[in-house]
Parts: sequence; C-alpha cells; structure tokens
Amino acid sequence: MENFIFSLNATIPIFLIIILGWVLMQVGIFNKEFTTVADRYVFKIALPLLVFKDIATADIYEMFNLKFVLFCAIGTTLMFLGVWLFAHWYCRDKSMIGAFTQAAARGSAVRGGETDLHALIAQLGCRAKDFPHTPGHGPTKLIDAQFHL
Repeated sequence: MENFIFSLNATIPIFLIIILGWVLMQVGIFNKEFTTVADRYVFKIALPLLVFKDIATADIYEMFNLKFVLFCAIGTTLMFLGVWLFAHWYCRDKSMIGAFTQAAARGSAVRGGETDLHALIAQLGCRAKDFPHTPGHGPTKLIDAQFHL
C-alpha cells in the first residue's frame, strides 16, 4: 500500500496540472499562441537548465549505485532486444523495424514509469539512502539526463 500511495503522490499532481491547463484553455485564459511559446520555453530553456542544475549539484559518489546501474542497463538492453525480436515477427515491411523498435521502446518510459521504477528497486532490497524515494531526484536524475537531452 505504501508503494501505491507513493505512486499516487507522484502522478496525481501531474494530472491535476494537465486538467488545470485544459480548463484554462476552455475558459479562454490560455490561447494557442501562449501555449506554443510556453512549450518552447519549458522544453528548450527551463527543463535543460533544471537537469543541468540537478546534475551539477549532485554528489555522484554518494548517489552512485552499481547494482542500480547494472539493473537499468541490462533491463534496457533486454527490453530493446525483446521489442526488436517482436518487430521482426510483427512488421511486414522490414524497413520499419528500426522505427517500430525506437517508438515502442522510447515512449515516455522514464517519466511514465519512474514511480514504478522507484517501487521496484526498493523491493529489490536497496536501502533508502541508496535509492531516495523522491521523483526527479537520486539515480533517476542521471537517467533523465540520458533520455531527455
């Protein structure tokens, strides 16, 4: 139950912000031009600066967890291999295997699955100090940098 509550605490604010944005568009406070400029600012300036600040201020010696890194590397490799093998079976047009594999594997895996990843790693026996239970902090910030820059 603790992991479920943790997942809700991490995902509900995101959905509430999405709903708030939709409501503000419906009542006319936001318009298409504003959202275009705001998206460009957030994704090209604010988020890269936030990721840079988080990585620059991180204590890599305290946070580095070889068990976690190997788990992520092996899991990602197996996931790509599985999707690639499935694509060879599923795709009739063999020129689309690479695109299918990339699209199926990338998605929003880091953000969408971060809370589940935290819960899974915690269940594998990592201590709290090795794996902080705070979305966007700890080892996952290094993964964020890999997938989002």
